Amino acid sequence: MELTAIPAISKMQLKPILQIYNQLTPILANNADEPFFKKSSDELNELTQCIEERALRLVQTNAQLIHENKKPGDHEARLTALFENMSNGIAVYRFIDDANDFIITDLNKAAERIENINRKEVIGQKLSSVFPFSAQAGLHDVLKRVSETGLTETHT
Repeated sequence: MELTAIPAISKMQLKPILQIYNQLTPILANNADEPFFKKSSDELNELTQCIEERALRLVQTNAQLIHENKKPGDHEARLTALFENMSNGIAVYRFIDDANDFIITDLNKAAERIENINRKEVIGQKLSSVFPFSAQAGLHDVLKRVSETGLTETHT
């Protein structure tokens, strides 16, 4: 399961909720017809303590989830730095089935230098537009197989 958003309730937000709860429970206990609310003050205090403990656990769990959710970003930053600073030129492509072509989605600094191209000008462009002879040279076939199988191949 991917965590896309973490609901955050701070202790500051929780405190007034608990205060309202503490004010309502005795009123409900004295005026409600529900058996649940006909509790002694000891039972209400015990229930209030239980709710406060659960709320505290929720705040702690929330803080832990927020901390854990930051970790993937740290890893992503390291991988991005590694990708950018590799000495080998790397280009990332996405296959376009209806055009039997590829869209350039990313490339690193070394690829820009080696191929003498500007990243901003080629990202989003078709591979065949940037490298017109890539299909004739067999590169499209290799990239399509890699895209379909996930297996690596070498192409000169």
